[in-house]
Amino acid sequence: MTRGRGLILALVGISCIIVINAGCSGKKEKKVEKKQLKTVSRFTDPKIRHISDNPRFFSARQFFPKDNAMKNLDKAIRPVLQKVFSDAKLIREGGANPKQEIKNTITYSVRMLFTVKDADELHAALIAARFKKSPRLGGKPTHTRTKALMSLFKTTRFESTRGKSYSLVVEMDAKNQTILIKSYELDSKYDRLL
Repeated sequence: MTRGRGLILALVGISCIIVINAGCSGKKEKKVEKKQLKTVSRFTDPKIRHISDNPRFFSARQFFPKDNAMKNLDKAIRPVLQKVFSDAKLIREGGANPKQEIKNTITYSVRMLFTVKDADELHAALIAARFKKSPRLGGKPTHTRTKALMSLFKTTRFESTRGKSYSLVVEMDAKNQTILIKSYELDSKYDRLL
């Protein structure tokens, strides 16, 4: 029995020494927390104010379209994106791809992080802004794991063009947090299904 008691007392004593030397005092923990806070604040952007803010939005450079047709399309789409996602930046403009009947593309980064489920809200906002449903991809958004797609028609009436019409596919990429707008040739084979 004395041998068992001695062993238990030795184990209790060793564990007390380990706990004391491991730094479980309140002072050392507070120092670690302050160091962690300094590290976190050093890497965050001061413009980010909300947990749903998209860090890629703040690091993206604003781009301004050169083509009048793309300027008009941007004037029609950007206000809707700003309403749904708090803000939007045009970050890229692409040219034509005749094989796919694409006239041009524009890519946006939006302020709020989104998931593919947000496509339904964006689709409803675009319809409310007088975009028309297109049969190209169906009347409702199509959801995949990381992307959502929707097709729409839009006729703009801005100063630089009189009644310019667009056949659009909107691709929301939740993985890269971008929204790609593809403008197709009007009366292409997929638009004739009306």
